[in-house]
Amino acid sequence: MIRIIYEEMRNFDNITYLEMTAVAEVKSSWIQKRYLIAFLAFFGYVNMYCLRTNLSMAMVEMTSNRTIEFENGTKADIVEFKWNSQKKSLALSSFSFGYIFTVLGGMTATKYGGVTVFGAGVGLTGLITLFTPMLLHFDFKLFLLFRALEGWCEAAAFASMPEIWSKWSPPAERSRLVSYSFTGVYFGLTVSYPIAGFVAKAWGWPAIFYVTGGAALVWWMIWLFFVYNEPSQDKSLSPAELKYLMENIKNEKKDKIVYPWKRMLTSVPLWTLCVVEFVFSLGYTVVILYLPLYIKDINNIDINKIGMVSALPHLFAVISHPIAGYLGDVLKNRKILTGTRIHKLYICVGFAVGAALLNLVAFWRNFVGIVMGLALYRLFTSFSDVAFHVNVIDLSPKYASVLFGITTTFFTLGAVASPFFIGSVVKTHSQFEWNVCFVSFSFIYIVGAVLYAFFASGETQPWNEDPPKDTQKKSTLNNE
Repeated sequence: MIRIIYEEMRNFDNITYLEMTAVAEVKSSWIQKRYLIAFLAFFGYVNMYCLRTNLSMAMVEMTSNRTIEFENGTKADIVEFKWNSQKKSLALSSFSFGYIFTVLGGMTATKYGGVTVFGAGVGLTGLITLFTPMLLHFDFKLFLLFRALEGWCEAAAFASMPEIWSKWSPPAERSRLVSYSFTGVYFGLTVSYPIAGFVAKAWGWPAIFYVTGGAALVWWMIWLFFVYNEPSQDKSLSPAELKYLMENIKNEKKDKIVYPWKRMLTSVPLWTLCVVEFVFSLGYTVVILYLPLYIKDINNIDINKIGMVSALPHLFAVISHPIAGYLGDVLKNRKILTGTRIHKLYICVGFAVGAALLNLVAFWRNFVGIVMGLALYRLFTSFSDVAFHVNVIDLSPKYASVLFGITTTFFTLGAVASPFFIGSVVKTHSQFEWNVCFVSFSFIYIVGAVLYAFFASGETQPWNEDPPKDTQKKSTLNNE
């Protein structure tokens, strides 16, 4: 793997025409706009996952025994929110309820532009987050409603990214641009836990929501200023880069969008991707939402240390994700593997190794070993993440945002099911109960890998180009 990447960087004789064109552009512009978009999208994802996971860290403080000292010098132990495991699971999963309607976000992005929807999704989530402490004290049900609304805003932002890259990423660079931007998810997870731990320790758990919400609003203003829905709308784009993008990206006119729903929803590759996304989400949710509580259960440590330890698995993903994207482009551009085989390699191997590591975590009693097992789990499954996102665009660049909305809906169903399963199993917070969860998810991962190996595809589907039959008939009548 390392040798292939090294040779690709050195061997200019084997660089494709598209890549040579991209290198030539640097001379006319100090930075290529599509990479600036990837950079800003990276921080958009950072904000999204800080907003998504802030409750996980805040909950550790909200539901723990704390000793407070009154003005008269007396001390008392209090628990601010006396939530049982079921109520905790409901609070954590409420964000995912909004993700069930991701497909609506994809359709919105297709109609109004991915850049517009991505920015608004992150910004509005940040705005609602500022009111979270007040909602928690006012009414739990109202808190759940607004938390789900945050989830829908982020779901729309997630679904809009394929629309952005269908306009801004040439096929020869698609994997790396997607992976560079999406690495922000794991960097966000890496920094969110330590930052939340520090903020909670210094100013109390409500400050976690104020800091993450405010940062998202600042990012939204920057995004609005620099990024446009299409290259043709961007006046700051260099002529060389504009020409390169227009020549190498096939842009579809979407004045009147007619979706081939029947052919989409009967597509075996699409359904395979949906099922595998659901499977992946079951175990992934444990690492994203439950890791701080899991660490608290098996090793009662300070919230600052919990934040640092919880960040480690996501740090591994930050390292491996861009490597996976770059390597995928290398393998495809040098015709070593087809897109389908790259996706199958990434997902099947990622799932198989991930399943083995989840089993290791279940039966390893050493705390350091458990944390390293989860870190290696994220390192290998991050390759699967890259395959998921590129696979959606490969199946249908024209309807990529809608497809992403459909697959993300199934990912969300897994994110909703996982907390309820954990809440029903983990009642006394024992190591055995957690082990049951890890072993169950690892078995399902193997099933998902087998399904993807047999039924997945990385080729553009016929319905991406062919209009629905009803549309063809109307066109024929109009011509007559």
